[in-house]
Order: sequence, then C-alpha cells, then structure tokens
Amino acid sequence: MHEKIKTLAEALLAEHLDLFADCFLLGVKYKDRPIVGPRIEVFIDGDTGINIDQCARLNRKLQFVFDENPTAWFGEKYALDVSSPGVGQPLQLYRQYPRNIGRIVKLTLKDGMIVEGNLSAVTEETLTIAREISYKDAKKKKTIRETVEVLISFDSVETTVVVIGF
Repeated sequence: MHEKIKTLAEALLAEHLDLFADCFLLGVKYKDRPIVGPRIEVFIDGDTGINIDQCARLNRKLQFVFDENPTAWFGEKYALDVSSPGVGQPLQLYRQYPRNIGRIVKLTLKDGMIVEGNLSAVTEETLTIAREISYKDAKKKKTIRETVEVLISFDSVETTVVVIGF
C-alpha cells in the first residue's frame, strides 16, 4: 500500500504543475490501524519551500481519489496528513540542499564523525561547509579566528540536519 500511495502522490504532483510547480515528494508513512483505519502521512517539499496551501491542495486531491473508490484503497475510515518534513528533520534529497546554502547544518558522517558549520556550496558530488576555527597566537598572545572550508563527499554523509537558532 505504501508504494501505491507514493505513486499516486507523485502522479498528482506531476499532473498539477500549476499548483505544485517546484514541489516533490519526500516520503510516505503508512500505519495500519485495524479498528480506526490506517494513518497516512505524506511529506512534500519544494525547491523554494512549501506552504500550507500546497499541502492542503494535495491533501484534498488524495482524499478525492481515496474516497472515489474506497475499496481500491483502504475503506472509508482513514487519517491523512500532508505536510512538509518539519524542523529538525534530516534533508533527504539533493534538491533540498541548494535552498539551505547559507544556513548552519549538522552532518553526521558514515564513520560517526559530526561536522557542523555553514553550508556554503553544493554540487551533486560534494558539500562545502565553512567552519570557524580559533587558535592562540603565541607571539601576540591573542586569539586568532579564521574561517576554513571543508569539502565533504555526499557519499560519506549519513544525515544532514539544518540547525535552527533562536
């Protein structure tokens, strides 16, 4: 059922480009709940962000299809939620990275190392993270701060989370 919902959501996004011009599907969660009906969560994002109207429109389009032929889906009882991934959720696709250039990110690498810094550039193969380092100048007895750029291969990244500052 999970793949069937995913395929439908992707088709609706592609079919209605006037409403979802730069939107893309991040994922679907499906939890079967025998008594109250399944819970479906659909996560979307956009190259320039996503707004509540786009989430509501996709929700209505999905509901229309589900309600039009309930026996082909999961019956009349279900809970559906369409939303953006939310603050603190890891970036999942390359398409999410360019929009976050200039923001602080926390990378967990596959070897367990954690790198935090300003996402300053992105290519399809690498991320560039600008980090501030400081050290003591022994002669002048003062702290020197420098920004260094670290080039990290996408292949070595386990997760990337945008750090929200308050």
